[in-house]
Amino acid sequence: MIADPTFFQNELLGFVIKKVKDRSIAEDIVHDVFLKAQAKSSQVKDNDKMIGWIYRITRNTIIDHFRFNPESSNPKTWIGKTTNHISINVLKGV
Repeated sequence: MIADPTFFQNELLGFVIKKVKDRSIAEDIVHDVFLKAQAKSSQVKDNDKMIGWIYRITRNTIIDHFRFNPESSNPKTWIGKTTNHISINVLKGV
């Protein structure tokens, strides 16, 4: 799947920690990401797109986390005031 999964797992963990601000939650999210990626890996036809595909799964899993657990962070930071949706700009690092 990926040449060095440990290195990539650490990269993903750092990415997720920046978004959720909690190492334990980040570890759970990264674990979920790898389970989802493993389950759906046959859907990826181009191995050159694997890393981007995994980051997309990661972003979506972070969004799901805050959608279903809004109390785990400051809602003003993550959830739009009128739409009740997570700001994609936050996930892009803007």
